[in-house]
Amino acid sequence: MRKGFGPRAGQSRRARAAAWVLTATALAWAGCGTTGSGGSFETYPGGMLGSACLYEGQPGCGYDVDHAVVEVCSGGVWTQVQACPAGAFCTVDNTGAAACQSGGATGGGNDVGTGGGGTDTSGGGGNDVGTGGGSGNDVGTGGGGGTDVDTGGGTDSGGGGGSDTGGPIEPPALIGLGKFIAAIDGINVAVDYTGAPAKAQLVHRQSGDASGGCVAMAELTFAQPDGSCRLVLGFALGLEGKPLNLMTAQFFAKEVAGAGGAAPPACGNWPEESATGTVVYDAVAPAATVSFPKIPQPAAAAAQAELTGQIVQVQAGKPLTMKFGNRQFQLTFQGLAVSGKLVSAGNPSATCGQKGIPLPQWQLADINPGSPGFKNTYGLDAFAGKKVVVALVSDWCNSCRAQA
Repeated sequence: MRKGFGPRAGQSRRARAAAWVLTATALAWAGCGTTGSGGSFETYPGGMLGSACLYEGQPGCGYDVDHAVVEVCSGGVWTQVQACPAGAFCTVDNTGAAACQSGGATGGGNDVGTGGGGTDTSGGGGNDVGTGGGSGNDVGTGGGGGTDVDTGGGTDSGGGGGSDTGGPIEPPALIGLGKFIAAIDGINVAVDYTGAPAKAQLVHRQSGDASGGCVAMAELTFAQPDGSCRLVLGFALGLEGKPLNLMTAQFFAKEVAGAGGAAPPACGNWPEESATGTVVYDAVAPAATVSFPKIPQPAAAAAQAELTGQIVQVQAGKPLTMKFGNRQFQLTFQGLAVSGKLVSAGNPSATCGQKGIPLPQWQLADINPGSPGFKNTYGLDAFAGKKVVVALVSDWCNSCRAQA
């Protein structure tokens, strides 16, 4: 929690609760997330009820007047699914699932007693004003043997093993958004990754240049929560200043157990694959792009940089053809993206794309009797706007010279 937010040591419980509600309401209106009236604040994903959202079906947390809510992106806006009871808060776990979390005491102590366990709102030890021998405090979950206002193993606003306001808020794990549609065996099969864990491996140009560093290469991996239906997309730079181009795409329709242990289950409603062993479809002439923001300084000069709160979407103008042996299907992306924290490895040798080099200007006489331009002299500019194939040959290559 940033300094200046949340309750302070010495405040009454009522004042502390009011401070949390005001702070949480302000943050929720900013679209950050939600909190219960008693404490822990979750920042991502979600937004104020009725506010705009991007990805249909994405779960999240919100806040309504005096209580947290579980919400979902429906019809382009955040819509309530469940109202959390008073004192509870909403969390989004590392699989992307949102749920209400109770803040009620679970230990053996109580709000004003001196029990050896339990706290005012969580399941540690100690209690709100007593001196119990447990390990928690007013709303925290860790702790030494301290109390709400004392300085044993933890205090109201900081200290030993736990605090009233908790530790720094960490961004969530990276999750997938969207899906792809596969046209295979005469049917359309949807493979949805919304809310499932995703992975991203990025490489950026490690440089102290004031302009920051670009992401030069990226690999995005999507999978179902059980590890099935794995999709791996590899991107690299094209021209400088342009998005990263899709270079490779692999879809694991079926996987067998390797040396590392058991194989993931079969891919949902995917048609049965008759081939034995692992079945991996590869993209034929992949065409798609993805854009990453520039990494600012000082992170760009570091060996590792973080981009938090990101939504990075894959863009494809047409379906990809995916092939395995003699079997193939058409893959169409629908809102496929990763959302959360991205970590990039710095590489001083990475470049921010190739610079375009203009073709030399030249003209040649057309010596092909069957050509409409026979005996005329012209260059490539005569074919502006058309697709042109240029064969580059060497003068020592006899067959090349014969062809020319």
